[in-house]
Amino acid sequence: MRIETLWLKNTRVYDHVEINPHPHLNIIIGNNAEGKTTLLEAIYVLGFTKSHRTQDEKEMMKDETFAKFGVTLKKDDAHQLEIIISAEGKTVKHNSIKEKRLSDYVGILKAVMFAPEDLELFKGSPKLRRHFLDLQSGIFDKSLLRELSQYKHILKERNHRIKQLDTLEVFKKDALFSVLSDRLIKSASYIVAQRKIFLEAINEHLATLYQSIANDGEHPQLVYLPSVAAEDLEKALKASSEKDFFAKTTQSGPHRDDFMVLSHGKEWMTFASQGQLRTLGIALKLALVKMIKERQNEFPIILLDDVLSELDENRQNLLLSHLEKDSQVFITATDIKSIQTEYLNDYALFKVQNRKVERI
Repeated sequence: MRIETLWLKNTRVYDHVEINPHPHLNIIIGNNAEGKTTLLEAIYVLGFTKSHRTQDEKEMMKDETFAKFGVTLKKDDAHQLEIIISAEGKTVKHNSIKEKRLSDYVGILKAVMFAPEDLELFKGSPKLRRHFLDLQSGIFDKSLLRELSQYKHILKERNHRIKQLDTLEVFKKDALFSVLSDRLIKSASYIVAQRKIFLEAINEHLATLYQSIANDGEHPQLVYLPSVAAEDLEKALKASSEKDFFAKTTQSGPHRDDFMVLSHGKEWMTFASQGQLRTLGIALKLALVKMIKERQNEFPIILLDDVLSELDENRQNLLLSHLEKDSQVFITATDIKSIQTEYLNDYALFKVQNRKVERI
């Protein structure tokens, strides 16, 4: 999988930018706030239809009209991808044809992003971890993305119905609420099962990759924390329906799930150092790269956004040595001197300055 052309229009600081990346290593240098990360964000958006930096898509627009991202991608054959974001919403195109369902689009361009924000995955809210689970596992299972969309729709309808019912007696006899609950249980059961499978697959690689970089004796594993176990989901959701009525919302289900990190059987996120968590984040993304290669026989696009500056020389070397030589890699840095020379045999160097991108 290779990006042959990447272009942005009216996106953050840029009026218009078009680059032709190197098939293997691309280094993007420039001062902070010049727009280096925006180039990597564009690739990520073209892969996932979402930014890794913001939930408010309007932030990606240079003004209040629109933002446009486009790429020519070469894998088994040529693909042209385009995403337009405007005040009216988001338009996604594949080979000039508008995609009706985002689940059909996600995964054409496979990308794995390494960014300083990865630390928040372990230190931040459960919502961030659910987002990671759903976005990344959706690469391997398109039906999961469709099921998640269905679940959110049913959950919204169920919560709306709860608010419409005035008394507990009416609530208990309401046929529509009962139908919505049954549909929610069916959808939730599939989501919980697939999330568990995904985390088990990550764990096949995680500890080994972590140790290859950290060498500190820890053995991190991701442990799924469903709000209700899959085998008890139907019973638990029906048993908690009265509590849902008084709370006026659905209190259990995949929308309340989380995961934790164990090492040697002990909860690890609370006492691991910042350096250990940063290394864990890198190992987690390297595990994703391996999974994509093993399960889909493709090398994903690898995006390293200002990550090397966060690592000492030894960890930087270990990270770079783990990157698949057949992957196309994009690295942002303030200066090329921050990258070890042994990795600079065959590459393209881009400089970002004054809202322009120049290949030098």
